[in-house]
Amino acid sequence: IIDMPLRDVVRLIRGKKGTKVRLTILRQGDKPKRFQVDIVRDKIDLEEQAAKLRFENVKAGGRDLKLAVIDLPSFYGDRDPAKRQGSRDVKRLLAQVQAQHADGLLLDLSRNGGGLLEDAVAISGFFIRKGGVVAVREDDERRRVLEDPDDSMLYNGPMVVLTSRLSASASEILAGALQDYHRA
Repeated sequence: IIDMPLRDVVRLIRGKKGTKVRLTILRQGDKPKRFQVDIVRDKIDLEEQAAKLRFENVKAGGRDLKLAVIDLPSFYGDRDPAKRQGSRDVKRLLAQVQAQHADGLLLDLSRNGGGLLEDAVAISGFFIRKGGVVAVREDDERRRVLEDPDDSMLYNGPMVVLTSRLSASASEILAGALQDYHRA
């Protein structure tokens, strides 16, 4: 599955609850090691992957600052807008950040391996006024630009986006867009 899109990997692993799937793992090291792991499929609790907010008090430049930290381990949601959406959760958390008068925001994408592209575009729009977030090439080679749909910003204060080598796909798109717009 190296270089395979996450949704294709998930499609291969997904199955009926209670059935087994066997994964062959290749662990890199001085000597690459290959081994197998059997996993029993079960229903995944989205709560573990849901966006979370915490506040940290930090000292910087001789000042005490309140830093908001939003941990976003994936871009989740259902195509059905009536069901849980990551962008709605982040929107709710940003309202709390504003209500608590945070001095800055750290958006932690360091464990975010991707997820719904539309969710990443929507969340990008919370931090920029207007504009394109990412261009997608269609099957017929046409290019379609996914844009922030409005000119409102939910958070316009100082922010940092934390990424790591585990950050991939949609999280790289969000981080890149906020960097391109000089927002983070």
